[in-house]
Amino acid sequence: MTQVTLLASIRRLGLPLIIASQAVFVLQAAAAADEAAIVVAVQNSNQTALERSFAKETIRFLSDSNYDRSIIFKKLPLDQITKLAQERKIDFALLGPDAYAAMEIHFGAHALCSQRLISDESKKVSGAAVLISADNKNIRELSDLTRVAVSKDESRAFFVKAFKRELLQLDSDADRGKNISIELFSQSETQLLDLLLSSQISALLLPAGALEKLKSSDASAAKLLKVVGETSSNPNLASSSSLYPGLTFAAFPSSDSETAARLTASLLGMPSADGYEWSLPTTFEFVHELLSVIRDADYLKRPDQSLLTLLKEYWMYLCFALLAVLALIIHSLRTEVLVKRRTAQLTLALKEREAMKEEVNAYIKRLAYMERIGMVGEISSMLAHELKQPLAVIHNYARAITRMLAKDIVPDRPTMGSVIDKIDDQCDKAAKIIDPVRSYTKDKEKTKTVLDLSQLSLLAVQNFKILFNLDVQHKIEPNVRIVGNPLEAELLLNNLLKNAMEAGEENSEPQVKLIVRSSGSNALIEISDNGPLLTDEELASIGVPLQSRKANGLGLGLVIVQRIVESARGKIQFLRNSPCGVRVIVTWPLSQNNPNEKE
Repeated sequence: MTQVTLLASIRRLGLPLIIASQAVFVLQAAAAADEAAIVVAVQNSNQTALERSFAKETIRFLSDSNYDRSIIFKKLPLDQITKLAQERKIDFALLGPDAYAAMEIHFGAHALCSQRLISDESKKVSGAAVLISADNKNIRELSDLTRVAVSKDESRAFFVKAFKRELLQLDSDADRGKNISIELFSQSETQLLDLLLSSQISALLLPAGALEKLKSSDASAAKLLKVVGETSSNPNLASSSSLYPGLTFAAFPSSDSETAARLTASLLGMPSADGYEWSLPTTFEFVHELLSVIRDADYLKRPDQSLLTLLKEYWMYLCFALLAVLALIIHSLRTEVLVKRRTAQLTLALKEREAMKEEVNAYIKRLAYMERIGMVGEISSMLAHELKQPLAVIHNYARAITRMLAKDIVPDRPTMGSVIDKIDDQCDKAAKIIDPVRSYTKDKEKTKTVLDLSQLSLLAVQNFKILFNLDVQHKIEPNVRIVGNPLEAELLLNNLLKNAMEAGEENSEPQVKLIVRSSGSNALIEISDNGPLLTDEELASIGVPLQSRKANGLGLGLVIVQRIVESARGKIQFLRNSPCGVRVIVTWPLSQNNPNEKE
């Protein structure tokens, strides 16, 4: 192919290509405009002439309104509107009261505006009117009816459903509605009016307000007719049944709130048509009740929900549900692992606790034994002093006998007997000093007797002077008697005095003070020193086992003292002395026959 031929071919194809591209562009623009348009479904089935007329005026008004988005009106029967609502392909709808109730309960529609008569705040315009001849004397109320004619084209309109509700009410009252039948005629509403005027039918079922409409078009004919069982208080809306809301302009969940607000504002500003206008929405609880009572098929039947439709409609919720289930499974598995791990940790902790408990029990037993051994150590100095006297006596008598034998002096029998008796007495005394210590180390029950605490305190002061060459400043009330073990009482006094002396050794002149007196039903022992000023932490640690301010101390001395006081059901307090040192106060119950007890 030559270059000239190729250019000619391009020129021949140019115009068709341009036309095709323009057509595609127009179609795409139309599709985009259609997607951006507001879709309004208009119910065109099961409606009366009055409803169709007001709906027509509403469509014309909205079409003429100046919107930045076009409005597409789709006149459809109720079943197709239901399908579109199910597929979420409509934004708004113009519906009768029964159709709106179904959309509200099944698809979440909500009313934007309700139809009403001009200047009628009740917003109830739908009902049934039964017309009969004005000169008919046999029919005064609905229960007098036997047959009622209705056009077949309007047999499923809402006013017929309202009339059925009235018949059911008559049945429930006195079974008066059972004999009333609704007969369907193929003629139109106008033709049936002619049959009624010519007395070929006795009663005709029409929507509420039909007589008023007839008066405006044919007043002479309207005078020949009347409404049976009129219940409405509105002179412009004669009805044989209760009145209900009329046409409703509704929004579906897929609509946007801004467009809904603009449409609502437009409808509220729409001029009246045939005596009707749009107003703010009313409630539909009585419509729901009516449709439930008469078992309306369109209202009770749930829309078909195929699996694909459900997936399209609820895919987001299904994803969230699956994620929630997956998260729950993961959480359950994680919780199970954590529980197993925690259980293993608790089991190990319990085993360690049991092992530690056994170690603590063994340590407590060991500590108790150490306390008893420590007790012996603490009273060893006291025993040494006490044993010096009987041992010295025995030693002296033994040396005297040795000298006599060395000089060949034989003592007479009475003298020898006296010396032996004195040696034996001193041995008994030594045994009495040692036996309590041995029994204490063996955990035997300690005997308790009435003790003269005053005498024991004076003896402790004297012994302290002999052993440590320290004068204890004392103030001891006489005849203070307590119940206890003598060895424990002496040990308590000696231990506290020794601790006070050791605390004051940091000063050049240690001072120890002892006060013994009775107070109420208790004896008070107060020992103070001039040791260093203790911190709160040091003061709190006094009496804690294995904590001592002495270099080689175990801290068991005061533990022993505390146990002695507790066994006597007494109390011990460690207080900070002023200006320095520590003051120890021991409370010990007095003997019941104590002469110094104060009431």
